[in-house]
Amino acid sequence: MKKVRKMVSRSGAPDPYAYFTKVICSIGNGKYDLWKVWQAFVMLNAIALSNLHDQANALERTRTYNEIARNFTCEEVALMHHLLDVVAIELGKNPDQDFLGEIFMNLGLNNHWTGQYFTPYNICKLISMISCQNSVSMIEQQGMFYLNDPACGACATLIAGVNNIAYALNEAHPELQWIDHVVVIGQDIDPIAGLMGYIQLSILGYCGLIKIGDTLSDPIREDETDLSKYWLMPWYRLCYLEQPCQTTVSARADELEDDMPLIVEREV
Repeated sequence: MKKVRKMVSRSGAPDPYAYFTKVICSIGNGKYDLWKVWQAFVMLNAIALSNLHDQANALERTRTYNEIARNFTCEEVALMHHLLDVVAIELGKNPDQDFLGEIFMNLGLNNHWTGQYFTPYNICKLISMISCQNSVSMIEQQGMFYLNDPACGACATLIAGVNNIAYALNEAHPELQWIDHVVVIGQDIDPIAGLMGYIQLSILGYCGLIKIGDTLSDPIREDETDLSKYWLMPWYRLCYLEQPCQTTVSARADELEDDMPLIVEREV
């Protein structure tokens, strides 16, 4: 029998994982497949975050938003956006976690992908400790450290890596802020997995981007022309970066306007 978290933790505080699970499972009261609800939650919130600053892709993504939202009531869409608030609150309390990835696995949604399994966060911490050992020295020498995950999923490894780098940099140079020296780049072939990561990294205030596509056949390139596959994090344009795709993605980021239109409301 599948274990279900209690709504209240041992300390007496509400359990955010149980609350999130209860709310997302309640959307539609069984009218929709849970996978459909999860897809909508991820897509609607990723587009909402993207449209805050990426005007170049806003029109097409807003069309996608409206197409998805039409399948739900206004109240159900509002609940999905409320869950984004829950994610933001919990990542604010503890930025060293893979909140969405753990819920995704607990709900058994990985069954929709043959053989997909999100790496447990403690393993991601160990991997990042090994792979980021030279982060401080690279920041000292070059001023920037680039962290790339070519199969990022919900970006647990990137989150763990940034937390390890932040700790090491603070120990060596407490006067420096990690956010000024770390760039994260992720790619995943599945849009739902990649955009789960995009949501978490955007909320955490990371500087970087996520590309949706096959890393082997369609890697990030300097001569990239189809920028619709790129999801820029809100803080990306605020930093001067020499990205692997600088000539296109950075150039497009410079063109983004500050005043973004709000998401177009769903037609009733």
